[in-house]
Amino acid sequence: MAKNKQHVVQLRIIPREKIQKVWIMDAAGLMHLDNRPTITVFSGSREGNEPVFKATAYKVGKLIAEQKWRVVYGGGPGGTMGAVADGAADAGGEVIGVTPEYFLNTASKNPNEGLHPRATASITVKYFSERKIVMDILGDAFLALPGGYGTDDETNEAVTLRQTGIHEKPTYLMNIPCMEDGKQIGFYDYRMKDLALRNKTGFISDRHLKYAKLVGTPEEFIKAVSRDLGLNKA
Repeated sequence: MAKNKQHVVQLRIIPREKIQKVWIMDAAGLMHLDNRPTITVFSGSREGNEPVFKATAYKVGKLIAEQKWRVVYGGGPGGTMGAVADGAADAGGEVIGVTPEYFLNTASKNPNEGLHPRATASITVKYFSERKIVMDILGDAFLALPGGYGTDDETNEAVTLRQTGIHEKPTYLMNIPCMEDGKQIGFYDYRMKDLALRNKTGFISDRHLKYAKLVGTPEEFIKAVSRDLGLNKA
């Protein structure tokens, strides 16, 4: 398959006083993009041990694009990250990848890292913290797929920003069924138990506990975010 020509821009250290969507879009040369809803998807550079992880990631990207919404994601070509981008691209959607320079430097050794050739645009930043800033600002809502430390870090920041009143954007966790010691569980079951414990011990309020919402399927996510953003797609 031929590689699509894409817009690639490098953002240097972002001045704190300029951290806003318009500035990022202008600096990245992306002001031509319209104001359609944008979903930031947090996902992994690995595929996981079960086919359902990659398959669900692909369907997430595809369904978002079919709603005529935009995908923002971590920029990589492999793992569940790459599957999200592939799903959106196959459905003719817009995909913006946000990649730290570290992954550009390691791409020759790890095919799951670097820039995705099918992304509509790729934004490169120096630090992982700046990647989160860009992804947080561009997204109207956030979806966490199964992933590792990086996915948890990105998800925690999105929820914390809402908790502290920086934004009012919803965050969803895709609770994909998976196997543990021969028993089926939801990927984020343990995460929700951990949050419930923090609530019971007084570290997370009842109100803030609701800021991380479980969804079971890509279709359920589309309905939930449509309702929460008032997009009338439910």
